[in-house]
Amino acid sequence: MKQMVYGIVTATMVVITMGIVMAVVGKMNRKSDLDNALSVAVEDAVESTMNQKTYTCQNYMEFIADFTQNLLLQISNDSDIEVSIAKVDYEKGLMSVKVTETFTHPNGNEGKNECETTVVFEQVSTDAELVTISYQLDADTTYKEYQITKGDDVIVPKDPLQEGKNFVGWGMEGCKDMVTDFGKANEDMTYIAVFQ
Repeated sequence: MKQMVYGIVTATMVVITMGIVMAVVGKMNRKSDLDNALSVAVEDAVESTMNQKTYTCQNYMEFIADFTQNLLLQISNDSDIEVSIAKVDYEKGLMSVKVTETFTHPNGNEGKNECETTVVFEQVSTDAELVTISYQLDADTTYKEYQITKGDDVIVPKDPLQEGKNFVGWGMEGCKDMVTDFGKANEDMTYIAVFQ
């Protein structure tokens, strides 16, 4: 009888301990995922604003509006987002921004993520000839796409992630070798991600 009570108490403690560990690990994983998602969203919004803007800003409000619009297009969750602009100089193309995301964990506790960045925007004149540099995960999925001035250095994005696979590098259609020197953008180019 003692052993049965001891076994039940031990089993109960093991189940409670496992539940606590799973809750803590789940909370840490969610925070990590949200931190990563927020950083990527801010980075993508900055890149979009820098690379799609082909006109001159008339004032700092227009500059902030472009960035905020691109940021909101990148964030696809139901969190509360607060954007704090620390410094803006639209003539020099400078912006310092802090984004705070407030969310609710599955256990009901409130969580908060912050991302800070300083951006230097490149002003592109409308008479410049632009080329498109596209990065594909496969034939149907675009990873990143940039419009840059012809003759500028090719922009290379962060390595893409695919679950269960390792990114090897960027290749080109019909070419077996990986691209190691991207060089200058003289024409529209498409690169395809190679995974193992």
